[in-house]
Amino acid sequence: MAAAAEARARAAEEEAEGVKARLDAALAAAQARYDRAAQRARAYRESLEAAARAALDSTSSAYSVDRAEFADLIRAEIDLLDVRRQRLRAEAESAGARAEIITLLGDAMPASETP
Repeated sequence: MAAAAEARARAAEEEAEGVKARLDAALAAAQARYDRAAQRARAYRESLEAAARAALDSTSSAYSVDRAEFADLIRAEIDLLDVRRQRLRAEAESAGARAEIITLLGDAMPASETP
């Protein structure tokens, strides 16, 4: 009987180790998704959106003195909107990954890890 109890205990330990390994892998994958998405969101927010805004402003100024076509102005506006859409998509992906991390860890994720 003792041997059977030991076998059950070993099986339970192995199962727990397997569950922990799967959770660790899920956490690592979610953290990697979070890091990539947060980095993309920062890049869009800190440089790409400003560059698209500057291009729109420049095109708008050129258009106002007949140095740019209306189509160029519209293209610059579309480019800015596309950059904003990509930033929002990256922020949404980051938030989704963060939610998955919180689900896996509980509320133990540091508040400083926001995009």
